[in-house]
Amino acid sequence: MADIEGLPYWTVRFDADGDPDGRLRQELLTELPSRGVQDLFVFSHGWNNSPQVADLLYRRFFALVAAELGELSAPRPRVGVLGVVWPSMRWLDEAIPDFAAAESGGAASAAPAAEEDPVTALKAVFPAPAQQDALERMAHLLREQPEDTAALVEFQRLMAVLGGTDADAEDAGEAGLVQADPLDVSDGMARAVEAVPSAQSEGGAASVGLAGAALPDDEAGAAGLRDLVSRRWEGAKQALRQFTYFQMKRRAGVVGERGLGPLCTAVRAAAPGVRLHLVGHSFGARLVSFALKGLPGGPEPAIASLTMLQGAFSHFAFADRLPFRDEGGALAGHADRVAGPIVVVHSVHDTAVGALYPAASLASRDDAAGIEDLLYRWGAMGHDGAQAVDAASSTLEPGDRPVVADGARFLNVDAGAVVRHGPPPSGAHSDVFHRELARLVLSAARIGGPPGAAEPVRVEAGEA
Repeated sequence: MADIEGLPYWTVRFDADGDPDGRLRQELLTELPSRGVQDLFVFSHGWNNSPQVADLLYRRFFALVAAELGELSAPRPRVGVLGVVWPSMRWLDEAIPDFAAAESGGAASAAPAAEEDPVTALKAVFPAPAQQDALERMAHLLREQPEDTAALVEFQRLMAVLGGTDADAEDAGEAGLVQADPLDVSDGMARAVEAVPSAQSEGGAASVGLAGAALPDDEAGAAGLRDLVSRRWEGAKQALRQFTYFQMKRRAGVVGERGLGPLCTAVRAAAPGVRLHLVGHSFGARLVSFALKGLPGGPEPAIASLTMLQGAFSHFAFADRLPFRDEGGALAGHADRVAGPIVVVHSVHDTAVGALYPAASLASRDDAAGIEDLLYRWGAMGHDGAQAVDAASSTLEPGDRPVVADGARFLNVDAGAVVRHGPPPSGAHSDVFHRELARLVLSAARIGGPPGAAEPVRVEAGEA
């Protein structure tokens, strides 16, 4: 066991099927009761994380939490941290969180140039022989960029080798990446990526240009044709990026339900007095939310609080009735396993979930439907919060000491004034290292600020 600024700190690793590392699990269950922990925060990372990066994420965020706890009047609650590590992945050509950045600066920086090809590097999380062969061939096609459209058809077929497209009704949009016309997919993803900077500055998904200007044709001769081909292959690469994220999104749900849920049950049995608080970033928000499905029902909620930071899964997941289908979301009926309001942090500056996430889901869109309707259909938690759940809404401003009040099952927190820094294509997706967010997580857990310093967040009744 280690510590983070004096907070007891454990990690537990899960495999892709949700099976935990037995040694780490036993260490947690054996040591936790003797450490006097009253509140255990269980944090899950999202995509783009190695175990080392995940550890840095937990240390950076809970250093902020520890600083906030240090301002509380005695007696202070004894807080512990459990970091969830699961087999996510990182594209080597993407930015990673900058853990050395000052609190007032951006939370992401450009990744160093990698010698390894970012596509073949994905073999680490797609180990089957057929998947490895598919990744080798796709990497070759991306390097060569053939002008023959048959190569794009082949590329799409190879993507499908990486995984299935079965998903919950509210969260299956990305299946279009391997089912729609390959040219439409490549062109649409190219447009979306090119429009991301304007989406970040002007308001997110509404301006991603999914129905924007046509790509150039070959009327200008060989140069124009080459430009068209290059843009289409860039779009194909982005389609692969999003489809592999789709596989990680599915995996997060499996690990949450089959792995973290049962572990939470074991923790409650080993240390009955400990209050459990789930926190997740990106796909980690999906993981900790799906842990609710792996918990037994009962008269008393098993989880004290649940906070999602820039969640990368459907904003309809908790809906009892989907607006577009006569059924509920995958987590319908499970919110009552959380004692307090479920807090959903979102930001318009997160273009990973505000632009690229819906763009991937729109690959097989119905042209008769309006873009705004389709963006709502395939929207993510981290863009506009939980939908169709009668959520309350609030805003988070720089310097706020929020107080999460009772009265609503869900609270959508617009953190756009705080979560706003980061380069394209992901924008502010990883910009989560802020004292205001640490305070929000503590407030959701009913651990308040110093006496007289708390200012309630602005909460408005009704649908967010």
